Amino acid sequence: MNRIIPFPPEVTELVRITDSLRTQYGRSFRLDGHLVGDLGELIASTAFGLTLLPASKGTHDVVDAEGRHYQIKLTMTGKEVAFRGKTAPDMVIVLRAIDDKSAEVVYHGPGEPVWKECRKPGDNGQRSVLISKIRQIQNNEA
Repeated sequence: MNRIIPFPPEVTELVRITDSLRTQYGRSFRLDGHLVGDLGELIASTAFGLTLLPASKGTHDVVDAEGRHYQIKLTMTGKEVAFRGKTAPDMVIVLRAIDDKSAEVVYHGPGEPVWKECRKPGDNGQRSVLISKIRQIQNNEA
């Protein structure tokens, strides 16, 4: 699956602003943490017609018309994403920004196969998994 989805215009502008700050001031101005999580949820819900659930409530971020619950992950510059919780999310969408205007859909499917590839939880309770591993899972399911 190599589907590319466009960012909403406001997200593109935000990425351009941080790129400009990075160039001008020599600091990372990295989009990470909660901001990227919120952006990923917005981008996925817009692209796939999903309904946002209340923020920071449990394992899932959005729900589709059939009632399936998804956890959304977006990475702007990283090579991995991380999950929290004690069980796999029902469904997962993993996005990787490819420029300031769009993201690649790395994975769109059941959560269990991705969860099985996650490393053991770190001190912060997060279980990380490499984007390359997620890509392999998607390719095997296609």
